[in-house]
Amino acid sequence: MQSNEVLLQNYKILIQKINEYNGQYETKSKLLLVSKNLEQDQIEHIIVNTKQRIFGENKVQDAIDKWSDTKENHPNIRLHLIGKLQTNKIKKAVKLFDVIETIDSVELACKVIDEASKINKEIQMFLQINIGNEPHKNGIMLKDFDRVFNEINRDATNITGIMCIPPISGPTFFYFGYMNKIAQEYKISEISMGMSADFETAIKFGSTQVRIGSFITDSESKN
Repeated sequence: MQSNEVLLQNYKILIQKINEYNGQYETKSKLLLVSKNLEQDQIEHIIVNTKQRIFGENKVQDAIDKWSDTKENHPNIRLHLIGKLQTNKIKKAVKLFDVIETIDSVELACKVIDEASKINKEIQMFLQINIGNEPHKNGIMLKDFDRVFNEINRDATNITGIMCIPPISGPTFFYFGYMNKIAQEYKISEISMGMSADFETAIKFGSTQVRIGSFITDSESKN
């Protein structure tokens, strides 16, 4: 496990890179720090020693274990669910998370909105797009996006963003460019795309939020 000092050092290098790319490509991408591989004390160390306030978790139960107390102690934290949301976890997810990035059907969106209304909570939702039309991946197929977006947006204004995980092989820039085109066409303000291996390309093509964790956790200091 990385020491807190190395994590913090790598985090600062990452922020510097994001800022450099933002300046180079005239973008305003922010960091969603993926905390699935961070312990609670490491998260606390980052919160106390940096301005990072946007975090992402893949699993609802893991997030509950790590974030319930932390969010109470730091109410300005914005926690995003970036993994698949199972229907039996919707109630717990809505209570803890501020943003759910993996909405992939009208039915799921309606259930999230319904649970949020029960506790008088305004929750933001991103539509996950299967940008490569890969049958084994989650997300809305491109041919279905217009219908799903309009059906959800007809009764709710909670759709604030889109997100994707591009195919491992293939021209990443093409998929990121297509995401940017969709966002412009449907007047969607947030584009969540880009991870540790491809965040420069994502920023170049208009990502407003990169989801990165392994950059600071998987290696020794980047200096």
